[in-house]
Amino acid sequence: MMRDGPSPTVESINGLLQALIADGRLEELYVVIQELQDMGFKISKSSILLMLDAFARASNVFEVKKIYQGMKAAGYFPTMNIYKIMIRLFCKAKQVRDVEAMISEMEEAGFKPDLSIWNSMLKLYSSIDDFRKTTQVYQQIKESGLDPDEDTYNTLIIMYCRDSRPEEGLSLMDEMRRQGLEAKLDTYKSLISAFGKQQLLDQAEELFEELRSNGRKLDRSFYHTMIKLYRNSGNSSKAESLLGMMKEAGIDPNIATMHMLMMSYSGSGQPQEAENVLNNLKTTGLNLSTLPYSSVIDAYLKNEDYNIGIRKLKEMQNEGLEPDHRIWTCFVRAASLSQRTSEAIILLKALSDTGFDLPIRILTEKTESLISEVDQCLEKLGPLEDDAAFNFVNALEDLLWAFELRATASWVFQLAIKRGVYRHDVFRVADKDWGADFRKLSAGSALVALTLWLDHMQDASLQGYPESPKSVVLITGTGEYNNVSLNSTLKACLWEMGSPFLPCRTRSGLLVAKAHSLRMWLKDSPFCLDLELKDAPSLPESNSMQLIEGCFLRHGLVPAFKEITERLGVIGPKKFSRLAMLSDERRDKVITTDIEGRKEKLEKMKKKGGLVKMGKANKLAKRKYVRRSVLPNAGEVKLGRKALK
Repeated sequence: MMRDGPSPTVESINGLLQALIADGRLEELYVVIQELQDMGFKISKSSILLMLDAFARASNVFEVKKIYQGMKAAGYFPTMNIYKIMIRLFCKAKQVRDVEAMISEMEEAGFKPDLSIWNSMLKLYSSIDDFRKTTQVYQQIKESGLDPDEDTYNTLIIMYCRDSRPEEGLSLMDEMRRQGLEAKLDTYKSLISAFGKQQLLDQAEELFEELRSNGRKLDRSFYHTMIKLYRNSGNSSKAESLLGMMKEAGIDPNIATMHMLMMSYSGSGQPQEAENVLNNLKTTGLNLSTLPYSSVIDAYLKNEDYNIGIRKLKEMQNEGLEPDHRIWTCFVRAASLSQRTSEAIILLKALSDTGFDLPIRILTEKTESLISEVDQCLEKLGPLEDDAAFNFVNALEDLLWAFELRATASWVFQLAIKRGVYRHDVFRVADKDWGADFRKLSAGSALVALTLWLDHMQDASLQGYPESPKSVVLITGTGEYNNVSLNSTLKACLWEMGSPFLPCRTRSGLLVAKAHSLRMWLKDSPFCLDLELKDAPSLPESNSMQLIEGCFLRHGLVPAFKEITERLGVIGPKKFSRLAMLSDERRDKVITTDIEGRKEKLEKMKKKGGLVKMGKANKLAKRKYVRRSVLPNAGEVKLGRKALK
């Protein structure tokens, strides 16, 4: 055509580009453009837009940026559509700075973001857990006079659920309904899960029943969510009733459903019921894996019926199933919670008899070959399903911490990071970036990580580098891992040490410390004189830790912890630390004096006419202003302030 016929038009060039795009040959677009430019053709804006949109759909941020800069260099100004494409892509790629820069450029060019752009930004900030900016974007939507649509409300409700604020999410859903909009099923599921995590089962049940009564078609995952909520609350009878509801809705329970039901019985201390479910599964003729067996064994071990648990392990082997990572994790976790070392040895010996002797050797031997063996074990477990390596290491760390093999726990922890079982940035001490995120770690793993993190921050405090930020944040999360609250466990540990970490006022699951106070504490506190993790010379006779009310505590702290929390409630770390170090008799006297002092203070406040503290505005209102002197030259009046006595 170029050689013998007429010159190509913009339409024919765009047709060729569209054909290449439809065929997925994006790299050849540049070949066409280069040839056209070599022939002296100026590339049209519509052709550039086609290329930009194609690479944006392919999520190729680098190429889109290159095309965008080339377009501007060619003298073409971006349109509203181009800004939408760019912002949507940057939001999807979580390029926060690029998004904010594009918004600023767009506004300078005289364009105002529409609702689709604001919705993309809502999803961006919500996905990176920046809930403050998510709320700010919502305020900007309202101030712009735009009406939120379903995407807006659904994103915000899910954001409130992720931020453990389901009540606010529910009120937003009510507002959504008043606007004639309907929430997505995923939004309902997020609300139900969030209410469950907050132990607000009535609200979760109400939402679930509302969906069923309105005839919404619920898939298996909704029923699994409700079974999980009942399992976590120990209400196995309601979990069982959901099986009937599933069948009425035409959904057949599968192996995963029955596993969750067995776990519900396990959590409520009914191992026999869990075994009955397993026996019913056997009659179906299904090819069972170790998953349902592990549920039954775990139920007996949690109930401290160790002999029955070991017997069920042998029965499983007799039926032709070999123990795998699920069974190993059950036994190691049970050993970590056993009261006496002899009980832990019995459980680990049962595993050893099946051919897996690594846990008992780690506990009882001190040979360098164990490091390579653990490394090889993690390498094999890594690709397996159900987070095999992660769950096994968590249980192993609990065991090693509980029986005072802290140095061993440290190198196992570091092997887990090396193998990608734990994130490499689980804690960090970088320039103006000190922080940690221990979510999903077991209690033992988190205590190892906390000690290592404190040690690194202590070195930085003494050396003056890396420089600390103004405040240091420790993310513990609000969830529980095998009925253990990480937030409660780490707070108890840090409170006992008298650390400056305090709960965040605006978000749950966060502990925050002012950097200056933290540095001083790390340098001066007697609790921080030796943060090195060491192994005990020999195994203790009993477990050094105890699980109480979801808190994995040092055994010697339990009496003080109970007395302080039951009598005084929530108190600061320094006060807790001082009380914990006192003898039982002395602590009782101090707490009694403290309670009596509080009562006397309340009585005095009642006599003065109210329990409410006088605010600053009220104090100012009661002050009397008296003229002191007049400056005739300036014509001004000086007012002196005389407070009422």
